[in-house]
Amino acid sequence: MPTADAMAFLKEQPWPGNGRELRNIVRTALLLARGYPITDKIVKDALAQARLPQSSADRRIAAYVSELLAKAERGEVENIHTVLIEAVEIELYRQAIRQANGDQAKDAGWLGVSRPTIREKLLKYNLHPSQWGTAAP
Repeated sequence: MPTADAMAFLKEQPWPGNGRELRNIVRTALLLARGYPITDKIVKDALAQARLPQSSADRRIAAYVSELLAKAERGEVENIHTVLIEAVEIELYRQAIRQANGDQAKDAGWLGVSRPTIREKLLKYNLHPSQWGTAAP
């Protein structure tokens, strides 16, 4: 049975996902309590176990998405889905072709797309090895 402090703590938390997250935390807390009352410390431990730390890449993507949404809200940009997907795609193709040392067949295999698709994207984003000049992008 949860203590009053544990119940108060649980009520203060945001629970997105139709209560699934809450249900999972309660289950974890039950396991951690091992038959004893569920305290707010046990609930906090259950939450800590459930919330994996975000990687720095995840934080950068989250910040970029937040920035795009704020710009959309201010009317500065439209169709942010396309903007975001294109930004990710450019970076993906840039890094992949660089890592493959310009080998489009290797690049295509890594990305799971056809070689013509690789060529099309590289040309579209000015990343084709023939466009590198003296330095890779």
